[in-house]
Amino acid sequence: MKSHPASPVPRPPSPAPRPPNLEAWLQSNYHWVALAILAAGFVIKILVALPTFLNSDEIDNYMTTGQPTFAAVFREALISPHPPLFFLLLHLWTLLGHSDFMLRLFSILAGTAGLWLAFRWLDLVFSHVAAIAGLLVLTFAPSLTAAMTEVRQYALLFLLVATTLLLLEAGFRRQSSRLLAAAALTSGLAVYTHASGVWFAIAFGICGLMRVIVARPPRPAVMTWLAGQVFTAGLCLLLYLTQFARLRGGQIETFVQESWLRNSYFRPGQESAFLFAARQTVAVFRYIYSHPISGIVMLAGFVAGIVLLLSARANPGRGKPGPSRLTALWLVCPFVVFCLGALAKSYPYGDSRHDVVLALFAVAAICPAVALLVRRRILPLLLGAAVLVPIWMAKAVTPAGQSPLREQRRELIQSAVEHIRRTVPPGAVIFSDNLNRPMLRHYLCQSMVTIMDDTSGGFRRFDCAGYRLVSSMRFFNFPPDSFGDEFARMARRYGLPEGETVYVASMGWGTSVALRLFRRYGLEYAGTRVISARIALVPIPVGSEPSSANLQYWQATVGNSLRAMALSVRSLAGARFSTVFWPTLLLDDSTRDVAPGLSDRVLSYSELYADLGRGGTLESYLPALAFWQLGTREVHPEFMRYMDDAANYISGGYRFTLAQVSQDSLGLLYLVEPAGPAQPIPAPDR
Repeated sequence: MKSHPASPVPRPPSPAPRPPNLEAWLQSNYHWVALAILAAGFVIKILVALPTFLNSDEIDNYMTTGQPTFAAVFREALISPHPPLFFLLLHLWTLLGHSDFMLRLFSILAGTAGLWLAFRWLDLVFSHVAAIAGLLVLTFAPSLTAAMTEVRQYALLFLLVATTLLLLEAGFRRQSSRLLAAAALTSGLAVYTHASGVWFAIAFGICGLMRVIVARPPRPAVMTWLAGQVFTAGLCLLLYLTQFARLRGGQIETFVQESWLRNSYFRPGQESAFLFAARQTVAVFRYIYSHPISGIVMLAGFVAGIVLLLSARANPGRGKPGPSRLTALWLVCPFVVFCLGALAKSYPYGDSRHDVVLALFAVAAICPAVALLVRRRILPLLLGAAVLVPIWMAKAVTPAGQSPLREQRRELIQSAVEHIRRTVPPGAVIFSDNLNRPMLRHYLCQSMVTIMDDTSGGFRRFDCAGYRLVSSMRFFNFPPDSFGDEFARMARRYGLPEGETVYVASMGWGTSVALRLFRRYGLEYAGTRVISARIALVPIPVGSEPSSANLQYWQATVGNSLRAMALSVRSLAGARFSTVFWPTLLLDDSTRDVAPGLSDRVLSYSELYADLGRGGTLESYLPALAFWQLGTREVHPEFMRYMDDAANYISGGYRFTLAQVSQDSLGLLYLVEPAGPAQPIPAPDR
């Protein structure tokens, strides 16, 4: 029988190729994802640094590096409040250029490198999803962006701390003496970068000791770690003896503790240590996350992350071995150490850049929780960041003591310099406080100082660009109540005759003298040029400065004139008025004593405007007698300021009738009545 070959069995059709899985690609290429995040952060930092001018501290740091040799830079650094490493490295960097942006580029590059190493550390401790989450927060945190774009020590410190954390973790995991020795070296370099590096080194030593006790690494690794701790402790002691001991109780430390960082130091007897620690920990998170609400939310996330680690559910994602409870202690320990420093009144703990290194630990604690929240997937993490990060950055609140970016635009300082060169005559005296002095030297003098005298009299003088620049060494920012007396003391020190105009310059650090004098006394000087709330030039003739004596005399004289008018009007008036309005700074008990004959209600202008702002109407106060100081010293709506013209007028639906002028022409009296349909009362222009 003839056989036939069997029919081939038909093969099932091959499945259609699966579409590419974006999540799988992200997981397998997460390092490229991290680099893309770093690149975006780098661009943002460039955009922040390019249009802004250097502040006073940045210029001081730059001037410290402007010495001819390394030895000279080191000597200059020892008399500054900061350790020398940053200055030595910046001295090298300036070989590439001296522009504002070039100086800031050093910090931008150091900070970006630190972010990469922080990512590597988080990846080693937790998982790559947790590391991506932490990198997103650290890269786009407004506080860190600001710290990493300034000519300060914080970006270099961040780099060294991140390097230390990575080397320490890798050293214990691999039981490598070399890595542990390298970690000790970078910790020592952090000590010589910034004072907060000392407190980090203390936390580093405590947590390393716990790791040694629990993990029991080989003896060579233990001995290497111990030797590293001795090395770091020696550097801390050397730094204290050569630099910090001299600063203790000095002018800089006193200024810091009594001014804008006052709340960051514990004050026994005013509150308990527990309340201080709780309040300032909230302040630290508020600073790191640049918003009160974000700070509280992320502090809750930090606590949740620590609880997660203590529950032994750490290292999600790849099942890495690791002592999660020790990791939790490691993340909490720096906060405890920094807080103890504040309790000892040795270092500030709160909402300032001095604690920016704590951001590494604050962010690290939330990473495991975030990884679990997104189910260890990168795509939802990136999508969430694309929505939340722009909102976060737009809503960021500038920390106290720092200027918003809109007030740091370079064209503002350029406008101030151009105004000085155009309007201030050659040889004139330009007066500033200690914090605005570097701004003048850098931007007006371009750091080219020809003459400088001693500071024995509490002043420093240097000549440049054809001007005599004098700065007070007693005040970092002129307080309005002391400014006039310091101005007079300066005039006597340099023999300035009465009537000679001195130009008081505020160049971007703190509220300007012009604004401070106006807010405190209502004083304005003719020819004042206000460029921003922090930049202004005020021409003040010697003898017209707001000393305590002439301010008291001025207030008493004007007050007496107005009271004399009130008494004369009371004796002649046959009718009573609904209200008496009185200049705010001149309203006292003696004023109220003359009011019963005129009205049962006496209001200062600030009280009147406050009531109108709460929904009150001016009609309810009319008819009124308005006592007016000629050349008013307080802020008023425009239709009220017309009273300074000493004439009858109608404005805003109200009739202002000039009733009397004081004999010395210092005060005016108006009758204010309705004159037609009233218009809304605008807020006073400020």
